[in-house]
Amino acid sequence: PYAFFGGLATFLLSKEFYVLEHDFYNGVAVFIVAVAAVKKFGPSVTKWVDEQMDKEEAEMNAGRVNEIKAYEEGIEFEKKEQWRTEAQALITEAKKENIKIQLEAAYRERINRVYSE
Repeated sequence: PYAFFGGLATFLLSKEFYVLEHDFYNGVAVFIVAVAAVKKFGPSVTKWVDEQMDKEEAEMNAGRVNEIKAYEEGIEFEKKEQWRTEAQALITEAKKENIKIQLEAAYRERINRVYSE
């Protein structure tokens, strides 16, 4: 296949069925320079572009991560408040028991005073 296309190109160019203008040679030179530049500078430029993209992605994700962190802290705060609310019911019950104990102590004290008189 390569020999066929090479022979066809040679035939077309030698009989001037396909005419090459001066811009063709400039295009070949530009193509050679572009290939050489990609081979020489391609890996370093790719590395630099990847670093820049990672920086930009980190900057964009920073706001989202901060929002998620703030929401998680809010959820933890709400869980603590719910726990405190549950504890408040226990504290109220303990206070009621203390009042009952104080009333019983006062009652026993009065009974003891009546008994001793």
